[in-house]
Amino acid sequence: MDLMIIQINGQPVSVGDVVTLASGEPIELTPSSFVTLTVGIAVDESVFFCTVEDADGNTDVGFVTLSAVTCFTSGTLINTEHRARSVDSLVPGDLIKNIGPPSATAPLGWTISPAGSRQRRPNRF
Repeated sequence: MDLMIIQINGQPVSVGDVVTLASGEPIELTPSSFVTLTVGIAVDESVFFCTVEDADGNTDVGFVTLSAVTCFTSGTLINTEHRARSVDSLVPGDLIKNIGPPSATAPLGWTISPAGSRQRRPNRF
């Protein structure tokens, strides 16, 4: 049974339509009835609800929580508090420069090492 998304957060949508979530991210309905979410740098999770409809006109509502993870390829340089460093050398707690005011920094909350390696998660900063 195929389902088609017909509303996002109560707003009617069709293929190609974009709805802006309360958190500011635009969400687009694709031709395959998937959604594409453009995530802002300050948002870890985006929550919305959508109404789906089947071929017989039956509808239902689903709540969706999308979690965003920013990933960088090995060797990517990241601006830290003192200098640009390879993403491979970063550890939780390193101060990373935010996009925005030059003096704004935030502690790195976690890292994921290459496949097969251990994931390190400190307490949230």
